[in-house]
Amino acid sequence: MIKHEKLAESKRGIWSMFNRISGRYDRVNRLMTFGLDQCWRKLMAKQLPNRVHMQVLDLATGTGDVAIQLLRYKEDDISRIIAMDMAEEMMAVGVLKVRALGLSDKVVFQVGDAHALPLKDVSMDAVTVAFGVRNFENLQKGLSEIKRVLKPGGRIIVLETAMPRFFIIRFFHLLYLRLVMPVIGALVSGNWSAYRYLNKTAESFPCGAAFMRELAIAGFKPLTCKGLGLGAAALYVGETE
Repeated sequence: MIKHEKLAESKRGIWSMFNRISGRYDRVNRLMTFGLDQCWRKLMAKQLPNRVHMQVLDLATGTGDVAIQLLRYKEDDISRIIAMDMAEEMMAVGVLKVRALGLSDKVVFQVGDAHALPLKDVSMDAVTVAFGVRNFENLQKGLSEIKRVLKPGGRIIVLETAMPRFFIIRFFHLLYLRLVMPVIGALVSGNWSAYRYLNKTAESFPCGAAFMRELAIAGFKPLTCKGLGLGAAALYVGETE
């Protein structure tokens, strides 16, 4: 079941695009990352704080892959996961996946905007975001909202695209983003524009040390910045005081 919040019409454009590719989104992710996205989500789960009865927000949840992985790794310590996104059809796929795994009592899907989270202050033990921070209209506003809902010592765990540092790897990665990825996405999902958009946001996102600075500006204590997939992705962890 998906809970609803009112969303501004101006913010619906990008999420309607995600809705259009919802049925094949998981398959495209596996193809484009050569299956590594599943391994990376496991690494996210390992960054959860050592607490019991945790309340976790999985922001930009999409089809719920991160929420599922968190429960596979630490189900006994998690009381509830709020899986939040603005793309309802993506979450509808997630609802079916969670139900099939018998996890519906632990995961609540809810429509919500990262810039105005419909959650109480200091209510979450951890917030996870996989491949969604680069879609924030205002990065600092989104990070500030995440900080607002986290408890003291709570963690923000972000998996996001990145740019390889070494020139040769970076060159071939850009070729992949600009030429190969849109073709794979279009062939499998039937939507060329969606994957052209995704490759543009991947190139423009402030990755590595730049994103760690953004975390610090938002008031987090930056803990980890780990490159993945030869630098094509990165895992970031920050903590509240």
